[in-house]
Amino acid sequence: MDEQKFSSIWNCKSPSYLPPGIISPYGVAPENVMVADKMVQTRESFEWMINYADRVNPKIVLEIGTGKGVACLFYDAIAGYDGLIITINISDQIDMDVNNIKSECHRLIMDSSTPEALEAVKGILGERQVDFLFIDGEHGLWVEGVHDPVPFSNDFNNYWPLVRSGGVAAFHDCDAGNEIRRTFDR
Repeated sequence: MDEQKFSSIWNCKSPSYLPPGIISPYGVAPENVMVADKMVQTRESFEWMINYADRVNPKIVLEIGTGKGVACLFYDAIAGYDGLIITINISDQIDMDVNNIKSECHRLIMDSSTPEALEAVKGILGERQVDFLFIDGEHGLWVEGVHDPVPFSNDFNNYWPLVRSGGVAAFHDCDAGNEIRRTFDR
């Protein structure tokens, strides 16, 4: 994705999914909200990831950990009219209007680590395979000071086999000092 296209999405105002003035668990929904203000990732890291994904010409995107749904606007831009976007989030946090995107979009509100979630994704895909997988879901559990990477590992182990040969995966929160990175390195 070229810089101009990325910036046009990053800097745009998008209608909120919620009616103006409604208080959600995430604050008051304004009439229009800057896409950049809803992002958890830095512009640099997210732009790098989108450009990395764009190199494989993704038509099918699977996102584990949807958050507020802002990334769907970018996935839509790289997947296009014949694209398919599947997002999984344990709770319905989406407060952006993602109903007008060009791609076919499936929002699954469920725990990504369950067999039911995996079967739901497989049912949507049918015989198709994922081009780009983004995992930003459960980062593992801390029990008595010890990190249990099982939830993160489950997401990777469950959904990586659905990615086509030549497809790519990206992970959020895997910087060098993070347990996610250490888990992935194992």
